Amino acid sequence: MQRKCRSCGAVFTVGGECQDRCKSCIDGVPKEGRMVLGYTPPPKVEEIEEEPIEVEEEYTPPKYWNTCVECGKFFGTDNKRCVLCSDECKKIRNRRNSKNRWLQYKDSRKLTKKCEYCGKQFKTARVNQRYCTKECSKSGGKLTVKN
Repeated sequence: MQRKCRSCGAVFTVGGECQDRCKSCIDGVPKEGRMVLGYTPPPKVEEIEEEPIEVEEEYTPPKYWNTCVECGKFFGTDNKRCVLCSDECKKIRNRRNSKNRWLQYKDSRKLTKKCEYCGKQFKTARVNQRYCTKECSKSGGKLTVKN
């Protein structure tokens, strides 16, 4: 069975069902060195060397000078609201803030309850908690109640 190579366009005899490139392309032979039936290498185009364009970048001083809130480093910026000097400081701040947000969320879920043994106010996330400490819990089953 004959197929056209998807890399170079040469016609070749298929060795397997899913083969879509000729042996030269598979072996990595450059196009100029191939001797495949029906293949003609493209004409060589003379390379034209272009002179590199030199772009002079003018130094523009930053508009604002701030002190980083994380590391205390003095840095220049064009954004008035920028308070962090680098990506490292940004990562540190984000890690700390995400931990603080989790702790705030965790605290917001707590309920304020009154201990059934000593009458003291306490916070808990459990709905069925009746006593503020283990000591109150151990003593709470007894009939004597502190007031």
